[in-house]
Amino acid sequence: MRKGNRILTSQQVEIDGKHTGQAVDLSVVGAYISAQVSYPINTVINLKFQLIHHPIEAQAKVIYLDEGIGMGVRFLTLKPEDARRISAYVEAASPSHQIRPNVRRNQIL
Repeated sequence: MRKGNRILTSQQVEIDGKHTGQAVDLSVVGAYISAQVSYPINTVINLKFQLIHHPIEAQAKVIYLDEGIGMGVRFLTLKPEDARRISAYVEAASPSHQIRPNVRRNQIL
């Protein structure tokens, strides 16, 4: 079961300092990153992205994989102020960008 509210977004993400992807949904607990590069499930990766002109850095664990399409990640380390920024960003999103709990990505795309 998914935890926390999430939204549709489009945020460029740096992955392990070598690759880039696009976060297409985001919550305070994780994200789905569209990327051609993929990592095995349970791999811990380092992420960097900008959110309202603030850099966010986090370690995340790959929990879901669409080989060659993207991956779902759960944040493992997130500074409290970054978690607050993400939470405020998600809560401020227009209703058309919010994703109801337990709705899978393929049900909305």
